[in-house]
Amino acid sequence: MSDTNPNTPTVEELSAQLAALRATLAKSVGLGEEADETAILARITDTTKERDEAKARAADVEARWAGEKVDAALREAFAKSGAREEHYEDFRNLAGALFHVDPKTGRVVTKPDAPNTVPGSEPLAWIHAELKSRRGFWWPGNVSGNARGGGIGANPHGDDSCFRPGPTWNLTAQFAYEGRHGSIAADAARRRYGGGR
Repeated sequence: MSDTNPNTPTVEELSAQLAALRATLAKSVGLGEEADETAILARITDTTKERDEAKARAADVEARWAGEKVDAALREAFAKSGAREEHYEDFRNLAGALFHVDPKTGRVVTKPDAPNTVPGSEPLAWIHAELKSRRGFWWPGNVSGNARGGGIGANPHGDDSCFRPGPTWNLTAQFAYEGRHGSIAADAARRRYGGGR
């Protein structure tokens, strides 16, 4: 019985396969088919270095883009929250470390590992849910010329005399009033004047 496997390739076959592999590899890195191992290895090393540099540049661009997206979302949420503008820098310093661009959704949300905050919250929701309780002085007080006290005050929806029985009663004006202020305001005006005509 023989110790050799009949399916084992011969040395010549292996040499031919190696030469074909070397030629394919040389062509794939932009060299001629007759390039030796040293030239192929040098080209692969250069290509790997270029790839790593490109990945680093792409990661840098992505990080800057994510930072700009977070900044824009925080500024927009701060403006919508009604807080006084002079507190924006403090807000930015406080919130900047808590938010990131979610890689799955692309939305700006709180980080999963952010301390003392609910993960996945959007900036405006975070402001109203958490920040207002900690930094309430950033928002103006509830002072307004239209503020109503405990007593009966002026109608906040404007002139509702079209519901008053008498010469000012006007069905078209009532429908227009309801369209402008909603059905709840129109029902309140009807009750105020005893249900209409």
